[in-house]
Amino acid sequence: MSPFARLGLPADADERAIKRAYAQRLRQTRPEDDPAGFQQLHAAYQAALDWCRQRALSEAPSVDTEAAPAGHTAPSVESAAVPVSRSMAEDTSDARIGANPVSVPAKTFSMQGFCEEAIALATKGDADELQRWLGRHPALWSLQLKAQAGRLLVQQIYRQEPPMPAACLSTVLRFFDLDHALAGHDPLALQMLQRRTQLAWELQPEHRGELAARLHMQDKPARKKLERTLRQLARPFHWPQVLLAGLDLTKPRRIAETVGRLTGGMHDALPVFIRRNQLAFWLAAADRTKVSKPRLLLGLSRSIAGMFAMLLVGLLCGLVFSVYPERFTAGPAFFLVGCAAAAGLAWALLMAWLPLDHWHSRREELPARWPWLCLLLVPLLCTAGMLLTISPFPSTSLLLMLPATLLAIRRYGRRQGGGKIFAVGRRFIWIIAVVLSQIVHALKESNVAADDIAFLPGVLAGVAVLIWSIDLWKNRRRLRLRSALKRPERQPT
Repeated sequence: MSPFARLGLPADADERAIKRAYAQRLRQTRPEDDPAGFQQLHAAYQAALDWCRQRALSEAPSVDTEAAPAGHTAPSVESAAVPVSRSMAEDTSDARIGANPVSVPAKTFSMQGFCEEAIALATKGDADELQRWLGRHPALWSLQLKAQAGRLLVQQIYRQEPPMPAACLSTVLRFFDLDHALAGHDPLALQMLQRRTQLAWELQPEHRGELAARLHMQDKPARKKLERTLRQLARPFHWPQVLLAGLDLTKPRRIAETVGRLTGGMHDALPVFIRRNQLAFWLAAADRTKVSKPRLLLGLSRSIAGMFAMLLVGLLCGLVFSVYPERFTAGPAFFLVGCAAAAGLAWALLMAWLPLDHWHSRREELPARWPWLCLLLVPLLCTAGMLLTISPFPSTSLLLMLPATLLAIRRYGRRQGGGKIFAVGRRFIWIIAVVLSQIVHALKESNVAADDIAFLPGVLAGVAVLIWSIDLWKNRRRLRLRSALKRPERQPT
């Protein structure tokens, strides 16, 4: 269809008639109601004006006008591009008053400047103002230009990840028709972008109130804990500062819980000012199922600090308890240092016990390293313990029997889900353990011969093997060994 036919005019219509026809049809085709129809109407209007001016130039070649070069043919509506050098409002006003064509200064549309201004406005957090600002750009009435600007703006947002609320990002995507599956977005990447920009917005100091409200940490103590956690994660990583902060026993767990509530488990959504080495250190220190470098270093630093503190307290107590300076005694200092050393040794044993217990008590549905050793660990420990009973030091067998019994109890309790053995709860098991410990202590105090308590390793071994056998029988159909013993199928050649 020719541009004159689109405007309902004959081919010899002059410029005044073209503008009048454009103004009449503009009342029926508004850009906010029918963007595609308005683009076609405006393209036909510009093409008809160009053709009319070219015809005037060919009839009066001596007149210097803004016409197209000679030999220009009438363009079609589909091939006419929407110009950005002339404002839509100026075209409409010229058409209504019937003014002669005048030379209008060219107005260029800078996409880079548009994107920078849009991002700056989005970071202010007012989604309604952003929507109004986007609608006030006449250049975006061109669908082709609007699509290009939208793609460039979204690329800039992906690249910069500016702090903005989710409502502003949704406004941008909706305005440029990029909020659906056919827009070509990676859903996971878009979800990550929304989380990062929202978190970056909430983590700004002036918006911490919104973050505290979302995390239900509005009371003053919780706000202080949140601020301390964020300050720690934003600091540069230095070992002395980290180890000193780790003397607080609750700090790793508190940081891990706060990060989990912030990100919902998606730690990559945190903004760039959160130090990744700080984050990795505190998350590893809070993981009690693994023996990691952060956990070992924090435990060592706590043990050294504890022994040093106990030494100072012991020396102070020795000075206070001494009536005369020459009768100063260092006994309290040695006692307290010994207590701190015992606590450090207990912590080291706990560090060795936690990963062993986690590995040994995994459910059969979950993969585990060395499945044969995981299955036969309790019988092997009991066998080694019984062999130690015939050694010159039979009491050392308890060092293997007690861990074997505890491992069997933990394995059965965690794999069965209820934590009960023979329908007996954990509380009753702990009561029995305390009673047995008191019996052993009473036997030791009564100077009973070692041969009279030689039955204890055998009793512990029997209990451990019995509980292990019950667990093995209940999980006989789900053993990891079934899948481990299956031979891999040969691939056809």
